[in-house]
Amino acid sequence: MDGCGMINVYNLRKLVHRWTKPNIGCLKMNVDGAWQPGSSEGGIGIVVCNEDGAGRSVIGGAKGSFGDGFTHIRRTANSVARRIARFAFHIGTSLTWFEETPDFISDTLFEDCNL
Repeated sequence: MDGCGMINVYNLRKLVHRWTKPNIGCLKMNVDGAWQPGSSEGGIGIVVCNEDGAGRSVIGGAKGSFGDGFTHIRRTANSVARRIARFAFHIGTSLTWFEETPDFISDTLFEDCNL
């Protein structure tokens, strides 16, 4: 077994990727996109949260053409931005919320804040 080893699959843990709060006094911006396979059209969702996890601003971008340059983060760690991106893709216009959380993400934002 030169260069090979055995892995005990019973001792492997499944990694759970969750959203984490920013440091006190900082803001954290999470971004996600949704697109139609086979096309360059998509929607974008952005949420900016403080150290309490409260959404300070939420932006849902309209369909548009997006290029490369995004970093992949698992959906389980970016669920609020994911929901906004999907919403933006289906409405076809840009919306912005400041201070007040839109109803369609309040449950997900609450879940992220209470980890």
